[in-house]
Amino acid sequence: MERYFDGLTSDSVDISYANVRLAEDAEYDPALDPKGRLFSFLSRKERGERVSGAWRTSPLEFVTTQQLNSEELHVHLMDYIDRCGNISRLVKIGKSVQGRPIEALEISNTVKKGVQDGKPHVKLVAGIHGDETAGRIVSLGMAEWICENYKSDPRARDIVDKTHLWILPDMNPDGYTLRTRYNANGRDLNRDFPDQFKDNGINSKLDGRQPETQTIMKWTMEYPFVSSLAFHGGDLVVSYPLDGTPDGRSYYMRSADDASFIHLARE
Repeated sequence: MERYFDGLTSDSVDISYANVRLAEDAEYDPALDPKGRLFSFLSRKERGERVSGAWRTSPLEFVTTQQLNSEELHVHLMDYIDRCGNISRLVKIGKSVQGRPIEALEISNTVKKGVQDGKPHVKLVAGIHGDETAGRIVSLGMAEWICENYKSDPRARDIVDKTHLWILPDMNPDGYTLRTRYNANGRDLNRDFPDQFKDNGINSKLDGRQPETQTIMKWTMEYPFVSSLAFHGGDLVVSYPLDGTPDGRSYYMRSADDASFIHLARE
């Protein structure tokens, strides 16, 4: 199960950010790309070194117009560390049922200090359902926007200087690979976390939960997260946490932080 990405480094394999839709791109042969994929992996030896860090397409445009598979996502994140390592680190926080790594990107100007600097930790989680992919693109795009703008844009600089922003672009890599809502065990991960009523109060019990769920629970308990946003797809709605009901019926259940959740949703 540890076979995924063994020996794969950003020195041996890299992303070609060239926009392969362009006919004049000598690296791209449409006959070899019947599905119209808009990127290709080439070893640096095959395609040559990057010239002054210049790409035909910017990394921000690349990640917001492509769908990366699990290996390509891993290599892109390593490349991100190559380009933006002074404000980021990549952490393997767990693995899926089929052994694919679950990796989180931490962005801050104090990543080496971890929890010691007292800054709030915030996490963005995408890909809980493997067939809901918008969050994957949005979260990667946000990471690239920060990398590109944190020296010049006050909004990006505030994020880098005042928080630890964690971006998890794919919580369910098996589901994404299999193009299904569920994980490789056929479980809906969004229904696998502790419930404040069904589990006799919110608890940290890990037994019987899916590997991906356990990964998120352990990660959440390891760092002082003050807020979290989970991306879904299919409708335009904001779901507040702790909104279950004791009798299982559907009606609006206000939590103690209801006003704060409404404010955040409107912002």
